[in-house]
Amino acid sequence: MSLIGIGPPRWTNVDRTSRTRGCWRAVRLAVGAAIAFLVFLLIWSAFVQTSKEKLLEQLGTSESTLLLVLSAALTCVIAPVCEEFLFRGFIFGSLRNWRGPWSAAVLTGILFGGVHAGSAPAADLVPLAVLGFALCLLYEHTGSLYPCIALHALNNSIAFGSLEGWSVLGVLGLVIASLGTITLIALALIRSGVIPRRPPVAGPDLQPISAGG
Repeated sequence: MSLIGIGPPRWTNVDRTSRTRGCWRAVRLAVGAAIAFLVFLLIWSAFVQTSKEKLLEQLGTSESTLLLVLSAALTCVIAPVCEEFLFRGFIFGSLRNWRGPWSAAVLTGILFGGVHAGSAPAADLVPLAVLGFALCLLYEHTGSLYPCIALHALNNSIAFGSLEGWSVLGVLGLVIASLGTITLIALALIRSGVIPRRPPVAGPDLQPISAGG
């Protein structure tokens, strides 16, 4: 399967209006998924006491500025991109063909939460599984990994800044820097021809053709 196959799918009869409508639909779905996850997280936090995640301590963020920057890049840029291609692009895509989208989303969400068992507190694994499930549904309804990567990076950036005790402006700066870096990476890949110059986004009235490239 090509990179196009696990990224944005190809669509037929897509004009500029349809692409614009599909992009706005993807934005609305991403915002809706973010709000739904935030509500769940607030409810979960009200009933379950969690301990502080130790991953940043293991990465040595308090030892030097360089390690802090590298840890932020790893957590907020590299991890969202790689994990979305793995979990949503490959694992969810494969399970969806086998068991359908809902079962695939549940199984992928559980796997997504499970792989964080060594770095996140046990009480955080359930919210992570819910996030993984929500990202699968977002991918299913948009046909693109881009909204999933953006939402994943947003979540990781907020979590990173919060664990570091940063101010709201500091967290906002990290969010902007993370999303901006991911955008620059995508533009570089587009210019090099690795991904399509105009990767389309699924709209409600568009029919996918087989993935490939």
